[in-house]
Amino acid sequence: MGYLPKAPGTFGSLAGFVFFLAQVQMGLLLYTITLGLLVLFLVGWLSCHHILKSTNFQNTDPHYIVIDEVVGMELALLIVYYYQSLTLFSYLVCFVLFRILDIAKPGPIGWADRFFARSSSTAALGIMLDDILAGIGAAVFTCLLSLF
Repeated sequence: MGYLPKAPGTFGSLAGFVFFLAQVQMGLLLYTITLGLLVLFLVGWLSCHHILKSTNFQNTDPHYIVIDEVVGMELALLIVYYYQSLTLFSYLVCFVLFRILDIAKPGPIGWADRFFARSSSTAALGIMLDDILAGIGAAVFTCLLSLF
């Protein structure tokens, strides 16, 4: 998906969206999904570091890496699922908010992206962390919107 010519991050987010829905439909328990998400985060972090190292850290957030979007989107949906029932509306709101936050990188999301990109030893963590923060932000906003 990362090599798609247009919007690879959106397709990565969509993959996370579908993957999460499949896990819920299979009846996996929340702690099983959470454990899987943690493993996916660790695999993503290590994979990103390996990829960055192989390219001599020329680009600290290459567009072809989309595992961060998968993890961020899944985390957002997991949080929303835990705190409220997921409806078609909350699915769509969460997806759109995640993409907006991931692209715009406001506040702490952008700070994490820039801060960790400064060092080759932390750049891979930055790739993953900005999407984790975008996922948390999207989930919080989705839950707050559901109150109104």
